[in-house]
Amino acid sequence: MLYILPLDTCGMDGIDETDLRLIRLLQINGRTPFSQLAQQTGLPERQVARKVAQLAGDGVIQIAPVCNPSVLGLRSVAMVAIRLNGDSDAGAFAVELLARDCIDYVAVTLGNFDLLVEVLAGDDTSLRRLIQEHIRSRPEVEAVEVHPYIGLSYQQPVWDETQDKIGAGVGVYQVEDKELDPIDRRLVALLGADGRATFQGLAAELGVSESYVRKRFAALTARQDFGVHALTNPRSLGFRTTCWVFLKIAQGASTDGLIRALARMERVAYVALCTGTADLLVEVVCRNKDELRDWFSERLGQVEGVHQIRSLLCTDIYYRSVNYAPGG
Repeated sequence: MLYILPLDTCGMDGIDETDLRLIRLLQINGRTPFSQLAQQTGLPERQVARKVAQLAGDGVIQIAPVCNPSVLGLRSVAMVAIRLNGDSDAGAFAVELLARDCIDYVAVTLGNFDLLVEVLAGDDTSLRRLIQEHIRSRPEVEAVEVHPYIGLSYQQPVWDETQDKIGAGVGVYQVEDKELDPIDRRLVALLGADGRATFQGLAAELGVSESYVRKRFAALTARQDFGVHALTNPRSLGFRTTCWVFLKIAQGASTDGLIRALARMERVAYVALCTGTADLLVEVVCRNKDELRDWFSERLGQVEGVHQIRSLLCTDIYYRSVNYAPGG
């Protein structure tokens, strides 16, 4: 099991500015050829390949697909806020949760709750069962607040690109996007196992021609809701302050307009429309608390349509790539 950890957790031995440059380039496109990465960094191609393998092997990055879960049949997603009893270790509990295929994200938080956990399932009945089985039934859990998604509206896995969106086109997901066909789902599953697998190898696994795989992959990457990226903890790239914001929408306000305004906002990495005690969940990624304070006062404070705000500051974040295999 690979958890994506920040560099200060993995240890900085052997990590240099070139490694950080590689991470940033692979965040934009995880399948950038080694030859191109060599040109961009000024290193020999073989050295680039070794560095990328080392970063992946150490758990600093994982090159994997990022897409709207609904197109893979994961149509029921919820963010679950958990309050633990006083004797429980939130970090240890987080790692235990990530051993479950249905959980891809856990944040240890400061505030009224100790953890935020994202749970994915094929339908609402399965989602309820998974939350009961893996969270509510645990003796360490004192209280739970469930926020089922009506739809994931926006996600930006490239941390640098959350910071400056001026003039950038921001795509908002459609809630009822059609599921991928069986071939595309198998292709995404293979990329989930190895995001840099060669087209020749992918073709052999799928039993089709290499040109056909290239065509299908090009069609996937043309979508607004799919890409292959180097997933990494934001702290690895200097973004040391992450906050989840829970918003209630004012009566009469445009939900779609507010979602688009938030998605266009600098430092916003994730927006989900949900039910529960909040209407929108927003992940904000900043370099420090000063930036977060400015975001609340200068950005969110200028947005119309927000009735109520709650927030949880993250102290530790754990990522795990989604199991994209059909039925997984």
